[in-house]
Amino acid sequence: MLLDKIIGHKKVVEQLKKSVENQKISHAQMFVGPEGSGILESAIAYAELILEANKDENSGVDINSFSHPDLHFVFPVYGSSQVKPVSKDFYSEWTEFRKENEYPNLNDWQKKLGFEKKALSIYTSEAAEIVRSMSLKSYEGGFKVMIIWMAEYMSEKVANKLLKIIEEPDGKSVFILVTEDENKIISTIKSRTQKIYFNRLSDEEVKNYLVNKHNIEESRAMDIASRSEGNIREAISLLNNSDLDAEFQGIFVDWIRASFQANTGKLVKWAEEMNKMGKQFQLNFLKYSARVFRQALLENYEAKDLSFLKLEAGGFKFESFISFVHGQNIHIILKELDEGIFHLERNGNAKIVLLDLSLKIARSLHMKYS
Repeated sequence: MLLDKIIGHKKVVEQLKKSVENQKISHAQMFVGPEGSGILESAIAYAELILEANKDENSGVDINSFSHPDLHFVFPVYGSSQVKPVSKDFYSEWTEFRKENEYPNLNDWQKKLGFEKKALSIYTSEAAEIVRSMSLKSYEGGFKVMIIWMAEYMSEKVANKLLKIIEEPDGKSVFILVTEDENKIISTIKSRTQKIYFNRLSDEEVKNYLVNKHNIEESRAMDIASRSEGNIREAISLLNNSDLDAEFQGIFVDWIRASFQANTGKLVKWAEEMNKMGKQFQLNFLKYSARVFRQALLENYEAKDLSFLKLEAGGFKFESFISFVHGQNIHIILKELDEGIFHLERNGNAKIVLLDLSLKIARSLHMKYS
C-alpha cells in the first residue's frame, strides 16, 4: 500500500485509511501543505487506496501503474496567447516526470517541459476536459479520481466552471485538489472541499528518510535534514549538490573576512565575482550563508549538539567567528539575507543587491552585544 510508504503524517494517513474503510470518502478534498511535505505523493497514495478498495474483482489493471484509467491528473502547463493546452497534451511528460522525481516542485516541472522562464497555468480550456473525463463511466466500475496538482494555478474561470461538478458530482467521483497555498484558491471552491492539512516534516523524519532511502551516514543525513527545514525535495537537492558546500565555504570565508575588515574595495570585487554566477548559484549561496549564521548562533549559545557544520576553508577560525553572532544581531542578519534572496528572485541587479547586503552584514557583525 502506497500510503504506508508516506514519510510522516501518521495521523493524516490513519484518517485517510479510515475514510476508505468506513466508505466515508468526501467527493471534494483539498490537500494543503508546504513544498516537500509529500502532499502530491499522499494524494496519489490515497487515490490508489480508493481505487483498489472499490475496483471490480475481475479487473486486470495494475493499481500501481503510472497510467491507471480511473485516475486523472490536471496540472499547470504553458500556452501561448493563441493556444491554451490542457493537461492531457502533456501526459507522457507527466508520467516521465513522476518516475524521475522524488517529491517534485513546480520548478522541476517547468524544467521538464523546457519552460523554466515561462509562467504556467491551468487554463480555462481545462474545465471542459475535467467535466468530460469525470463524466465517463469508470473503467473498473468503481470510483474515478481527479487529482488537481498546484490547484492555486487555476484561473478563476476554471474554478468557477468546476463549482457545478463539485457541488453535484457523480456518486463515484472524487476530486483531490493539491495546493501549497490555499489562500490563492477562490473561497467558493475552498468552502466546498474537505481540508486535509499536512505539516512540515520533522528533522528526524527527513533524516530517517535519507538514511533508509539514500543509504548515507546518520551525521550527514542530520546535517542535510536540519538545512532542509522539513522539505524532502530540498533535502534531496542538497544531497545531490553536496559538492557545492566546499565551494561555498571558500566564498563565505572571503566575504566575511572582507566584511570584518569593512574593506569596501574587496566587497565590491566580491560582488562583481558573484555577479558572474547564475542566479540559482547566488540564491543557494545566500541560503547556505543563513545556515552558517544560524549554526554560529547555536555554538555561541553552547547548543553544540544541534550544530552540524564546521568551516575549515583558508584556515578560518569558526570558534572566533561565532562570538560575533549573538541574539541582538542574528535577526538583523537573517532578515537582510532573506531580503537579498527576495530581490534576487525578482531579478534585481545581483551586483547591487549583493554589495548592499555585504555592507549591511558588515555593520551587523560589528554590533556589540549589550
